[in-house]
Amino acid sequence: MAPIARSGSKKTVLVIDDEYKALVPIFKAINREVYEVIYSSGGDVSKYIEGNNQVGVIITDLKATRIGAIGLLNKIKNILPETAFLITSPTGVILYKDKNFYEYLGHSLLHSINEILDVLLCSRNHNQNKRLHSFGAIIGASEVMQEVYARIEIVAKTNITVLVQGETGTGKELVAKTIHVRSQRSKGPFVPINCGAIPPTLIESELFGHEKGAFSSAYQTKKGLFEIAHGGTIFLDEIAEIDKASQVKLLRVLQEKTAQRVGSTKVYETNTRVIAATSKDLQKEVFAGNFREDLFYRINVFPIYLPPLRERKDDIPILVEYFTTKYSREVGKKGIRITREAMDVFCRQEYPGNVRELENLVIRSLISCKNNIIDTPDVLDSLSSTLHKSFYESNVNTSFGNVESLEDIEKNAIINALSKTKGNKKAAARILGITRRLLYLRLKKYDIGVENFSRV
Repeated sequence: MAPIARSGSKKTVLVIDDEYKALVPIFKAINREVYEVIYSSGGDVSKYIEGNNQVGVIITDLKATRIGAIGLLNKIKNILPETAFLITSPTGVILYKDKNFYEYLGHSLLHSINEILDVLLCSRNHNQNKRLHSFGAIIGASEVMQEVYARIEIVAKTNITVLVQGETGTGKELVAKTIHVRSQRSKGPFVPINCGAIPPTLIESELFGHEKGAFSSAYQTKKGLFEIAHGGTIFLDEIAEIDKASQVKLLRVLQEKTAQRVGSTKVYETNTRVIAATSKDLQKEVFAGNFREDLFYRINVFPIYLPPLRERKDDIPILVEYFTTKYSREVGKKGIRITREAMDVFCRQEYPGNVRELENLVIRSLISCKNNIIDTPDVLDSLSSTLHKSFYESNVNTSFGNVESLEDIEKNAIINALSKTKGNKKAAARILGITRRLLYLRLKKYDIGVENFSRV
């Protein structure tokens, strides 16, 4: 075979086939206007590898060559560490990229090869030196978020099932929406459902629909969310909360691409991409017997892990600025400035509620601030009873003096809120971000009399 013919900045795609030439259709389908394509049906492939950093993707079969795809991967990955591998197998396609394996169960490479190559090569080359501060509606410039963006970009143009894992408040639904918007299904509906909010007796009806009279309260026929999401994406949030009986039915739908309304004998086809999410460790749930192992493997085709905010604190200033701009108009304030000391307070928190908790803290600080400046006392007041010990144990000097205890700050925050509202408990609770009942309990705990705050 002739040596590689390089043309401009084109990346090379190397197809390494077996003796049965099963990959010839894929080889022929690759766009020659964009990529240099090399075909080898076994033998020594080192002549295409050594000294050639233009090989961007290698496509091969699990049993191609005498050493197989994994043996080939182990031989080449140290020579070309940036090269991605697409390995065909009886169950689908395996992607090896950046030292990780991703399995696309049941995925056909032939019909989407150019889209996948575009994501793996063109998009990566375009953005490899560009650090993104946001990706769709997702905000963050940290290294871990760049990895999240890259994984979204890889999977968005495919139809495979995605599992988004992360703590509460990390933005799992934003990831799902971003995947949908960047997919070929973007013109179709995006249908979210919180599985944990639906009683076990109703989850099957919600997902797959029911016929009139199927049960006592079924007064009319109802479409299920899989029907409503036809041609689009269904987002199954908190999928770990689905009961075992419904898990069986969901598994059947994912396997057979068909569903059946409750009370009906007719089967309808589903053309819906599934993105699932959970704040739990699903593997632990499988080991505990709470989640079916076969369903886990069916939805865990392409996992995306969303890190908690405490693992990407570099993003906190960006997020604070974003939420300040977003909500300043809603609270009737313009040109808000945040002092360096106040930003330091924002950055020192651990945020067990993650981005959602930070968002609420910024809103409360906006409401509390004076002269369109968010300063340290505004943030401390807003923290109130949700303050985290990590900040108070840091011995930081603030305008309140040396912080000594959580209770001192909580009491001061309540007093300041009541002073600002002239004793209006409802308004004070809103500023503090707590319920009136919790405020009443704190007033009793600290023996604070509302009558001491005269209304004007």
